Amino acid sequence: MKWIETIELRSTAGEDFLKNIDLKALVTGLPKGCKPYRTVIFKHSTVKSDICIHLMFDTKTVPRQGSETGLWLKEMLRTAGLVNHKIWIETASYKIPKDDDLS
Repeated sequence: MKWIETIELRSTAGEDFLKNIDLKALVTGLPKGCKPYRTVIFKHSTVKSDICIHLMFDTKTVPRQGSETGLWLKEMLRTAGLVNHKIWIETASYKIPKDDDLS
């Protein structure tokens, strides 16, 4: 089952907050629990202190409270500002062709 864990941060530290943190090392370096197959970090288009981390999983079950990775990141980021943590389960998937693939 495919699912995404999102962690949104509104930081009081400004946009430089993530420059000193190696999130890839944090996510891949955890010793146990389900690990994401992909991690994507987004920044807000206008609010420079907002980021959103997407942890993507493909597992047999979905942990009710989220993954150990997500819970750990949520607690770590909570020290930097307001954190919103959600779990989303994929219900449908569509491949959209690129404009140059259309006939």
